[in-house]
Amino acid sequence: MYDKNISVKLEIKNQKVREEIEEILISLKGFQISHKPLLPPDNESRNLLLQKLVKKSPMTQENGYCDLLISEIGEDNPKEELHMVSTLHTYGIVREVFLTSSITSQEILIEILKIGVRGFFPQPINRDEIVAALMKIKGIKGQEKTETAPVKKGKILCVFGCKGGVGTTTVAVNLAASLAGQENAPSVVLVDMNRFLGEMPLMLNIEPLFDWVRVARNISRLDELYLLSVLIKHPSGISVLPAPADLTEDHPVSSQSVETLFKFMQTMFDYIVIDCGRNLVDTRALLKISDTVLLVSELDLLCTVNLRKLLEGFRKYGYPLNTEIVVNRFQKYQDISLTEFEESVKKKALCCIPNAYRVSMNAINQGKPFPMMAQGTPIHKKFEELASFFPEKKAEKKEKGSFFLSSLFSQKKT
Repeated sequence: MYDKNISVKLEIKNQKVREEIEEILISLKGFQISHKPLLPPDNESRNLLLQKLVKKSPMTQENGYCDLLISEIGEDNPKEELHMVSTLHTYGIVREVFLTSSITSQEILIEILKIGVRGFFPQPINRDEIVAALMKIKGIKGQEKTETAPVKKGKILCVFGCKGGVGTTTVAVNLAASLAGQENAPSVVLVDMNRFLGEMPLMLNIEPLFDWVRVARNISRLDELYLLSVLIKHPSGISVLPAPADLTEDHPVSSQSVETLFKFMQTMFDYIVIDCGRNLVDTRALLKISDTVLLVSELDLLCTVNLRKLLEGFRKYGYPLNTEIVVNRFQKYQDISLTEFEESVKKKALCCIPNAYRVSMNAINQGKPFPMMAQGTPIHKKFEELASFFPEKKAEKKEKGSFFLSSLFSQKKT
């Protein structure tokens, strides 16, 4: 992972703990304790540095960069200290973060988990845990995996709306739940890429602590244990990664980070169902790497015009060749017939989801997808039919594991 010694900065007030960690670092080859400040002492210089980092100026060890920060979270201002640690990592001043603390309250542990640190070590520290974590950072344990081991490559299914209000989220949620309910019980993750006003928490009756933006902004910390810790496991059998809950915070996320996140998900899940809404900004890269894009439409003039534009644009810019149409709220007698619609867009619809207003509203109000509360109804059967178009490719699951946050989770469960 590193071509030279890993520079380590210690921000630990507890003298005994600091000496123990220093002793561990000295005893291991490939680590060098850095005594240079991470940020300039005066505010003006600090602000100038952060401005350069926003513009992605390169950082080196000579001007403040360090590979690993090991910081202690004290009892006086833990949230303020966690915010500073998060800032240092977000702006690239530190590459990886370990935290240690005598605090083990659930509130602080959740805040630590939100930052996405590589390791958390409750005090008194366990030497073996720290040594193993440092070795993982160095890349030694990564050599245990063989290149010939089978790797899962899940299917990415993007659900994209032709316009607002066509039921894109309803289709995404119920497709994901129907896939998870198949006989072979494939693993399914559902992601809400609507940056603002995402409806997934309401439709699934969940209260998320994390979102895909937070994960994508901390992409360098991504591993299986971290991702599994931030996903919500729903009773329907699907895992859920929602959109940000707030409207005020700016969320700069690179398309490369988004693509990396979903390619990593492919190694863990059989299906990745993405509710794209009408968000082309964040989903452009995903549309290109997806196995299938489901364009959700209704049989009306505006949807027909928009759908035709989307199909033409996808062909022009090289988006996936495998694009399918899902007609939602289908009724037999409408102003535009299905035949007229298909002739206009020059493509057959893959599936027509029937109009079932009362069943849909009841499901939303209860926070349950159709497989949980509307089994046997025509709309549930149609989603089962839609799910059957995407047969799972069987692949051996990778062994999950990374103990970096194991101590954190053991504390959370107590």
